Amino acid sequence: MVKDGAKGKELVVARRNFRKAIFAAKLTANEKTLLEETDPKCFRTVKIKTTKHPIPAVQRPDGALAAEHNHIAKKLHDSLHSREHRRDTPATLNPANAQVDDGEIQNALKASCNGAATGPDQIPTRLLRLLWKLKPDLLRKTMNRVYREGMPNSWKISSTILIPKANKPSYTMAKSWRPIQLQSILAKIMERIITNKLTNLNLLPHNMYGGRKNYNTTDAIQAGDTFVESNKNRNVCITALDVEGGFDNLDLDRTCNMIGEKNKHLGDWIKSWEHHRQTVYRFNGRTSKPYKTDQGTPQGSPLSPILFLISVKHMFSIKTNKETIILAYVDNILTATAYATKTKGQMQHQDTIDRLCEEADKSNYRFSTLKTEGIHIRTRGRDRLAPAMDGTFIPQKEELRLLGYFITENWGWAHHIKT
Repeated sequence: MVKDGAKGKELVVARRNFRKAIFAAKLTANEKTLLEETDPKCFRTVKIKTTKHPIPAVQRPDGALAAEHNHIAKKLHDSLHSREHRRDTPATLNPANAQVDDGEIQNALKASCNGAATGPDQIPTRLLRLLWKLKPDLLRKTMNRVYREGMPNSWKISSTILIPKANKPSYTMAKSWRPIQLQSILAKIMERIITNKLTNLNLLPHNMYGGRKNYNTTDAIQAGDTFVESNKNRNVCITALDVEGGFDNLDLDRTCNMIGEKNKHLGDWIKSWEHHRQTVYRFNGRTSKPYKTDQGTPQGSPLSPILFLISVKHMFSIKTNKETIILAYVDNILTATAYATKTKGQMQHQDTIDRLCEEADKSNYRFSTLKTEGIHIRTRGRDRLAPAMDGTFIPQKEELRLLGYFITENWGWAHHIKT
């Protein structure tokens, strides 16, 4: 960060270098994530809306193999939506004074990429932008009617394509495939409008990032960097926690009740939006029959991140002293403790982790021990804390994936790190 008193050209150069560093880190993160977690042809697969990798068979619980197309699709669906539940009839919407203004539609269209893969309706973003220019009344009336009466069921059908995860011993297991749901662009535009309306309710505290305007990854990194700089004469221990299956386990009814306390129509609209969702599976050149997916919220939806953040905001009501902070970027939660003495720092940091785990249990969430990572800043080996989660020691990582980015030796906080 820029030191106090830096002015003029020094300030301009510092800001430029900071932007370049963030851009370089983002590229590094995207490259590593693509290579380590997905097939290198992932983006091409999304474009053609089907996987070129054949799925000859999938293993059933009894050890037998499902080889027929619909049987494979059914096994994949049961595995990927194992905690599925059916909701009651959605609440009746109250359309009084419910409307969408032109600015919200324009912002939603602007946020939609021209090359975004289309859903089953095959309507691209370019066509919708052209429609807004030529027939704005038609799109305006459509969006207002959807906001008043709820999203039509035809917009709730998605196409699921499957990407093979890297380095799996067997691809006859359903968990060896990563599902990507391609939704209707029309539906995603409406979801962005609803996301904007949820943002305006101010339901989330300032230490929760992602899913809304002006709370992006850069802002989260700056908040963490500010904390480190404000404690530049002390040691800092950072632990990054990852919520396991966050979107799948989201208690939508409870979340909608929280929203309904601020805006009843929005709460009821989201209950209706999640009801009767369906998906079809596309692989081996064929499309399966529709399957119900009334579980959690769909990954890839613009609404899912902010709904998840609202569902876990009680975790951020934990009181901490000025030596500890808690930050969240969607389902990645970070806690950092500044300390002068190891004994006191260990107690404070471990207490924060334990209380986060307790609050997560109240919402049926749990943190993945395999994805929990730690890092120490300005700390000699003998002064490092030894935090643990569920009795498992959290190891020091040379590279820490922090809020969506990788911290490497060439960027960011590396000048603080002493290995």
